[in-house]
Amino acid sequence: MREPTCWDLIERGEFAAACAAADRAAKRGSTANLRNKVTALLNLGEFKKAFRLSSRLWQVSPEGLGRDLIAGGVAAWLMGDKATAVALWQREKEAPYADSAGGMTAPLLIHFAATVLHDEALLKAARSRIRVLLRRRVASWPAPVGRYVLGLCSEEDMRAAMSHGRTLRQRQECVANFYVGAAYLHSNPKKAVAHMARAIEHPVARLHDEYYLAKGILKLSTFPGSQSQAPRRAAKQSP
Repeated sequence: MREPTCWDLIERGEFAAACAAADRAAKRGSTANLRNKVTALLNLGEFKKAFRLSSRLWQVSPEGLGRDLIAGGVAAWLMGDKATAVALWQREKEAPYADSAGGMTAPLLIHFAATVLHDEALLKAARSRIRVLLRRRVASWPAPVGRYVLGLCSEEDMRAAMSHGRTLRQRQECVANFYVGAAYLHSNPKKAVAHMARAIEHPVARLHDEYYLAKGILKLSTFPGSQSQAPRRAAKQSP
């Protein structure tokens, strides 16, 4: 009988066992499961360990640099070190590989951070980077999320661009709900919480960094007030 892998155990919700499985595989010379171990550590709330492991991986395994920088940033954010999180997400554009939308994930995370931190300069830079990526006419997910946060499409249009396949759609719903919720963090916390709760409904969403950030937000009892507004509905201009 095949020994369950780290990811097999993550899917079962056995996160401590998943970490042990990744360590056993690493001793046999396979480090591929260590990135999944980061996911298991995030589920366990072991953010310092997740950060340290991501740091180790991005130094020794450049082919996964983008993924490791993003995951390390998520761990740093959940540890309360928001400056380090933003710095790591900004470095992601150095990575040789990107998501299917050409590297949209990191600037979307920076857009979220800028919204939380009320950092106008950071927000401007994130929006500029998203516009550059959208000019490449990439339609793949999460490009529709980029259009949504810029106010170039409505929430309904963003959701219409999701996959019709059940599992992939559940994963995309996590990302969509997270950014809809993020748009309301300051102006309508109750609505923000509702969307963040929807972002973590499906266990398959554990593949996405937004899942863990949403869980972190849901642990907060209050949100700082601001005048932030939700993105506008569909605009006529192109990015």
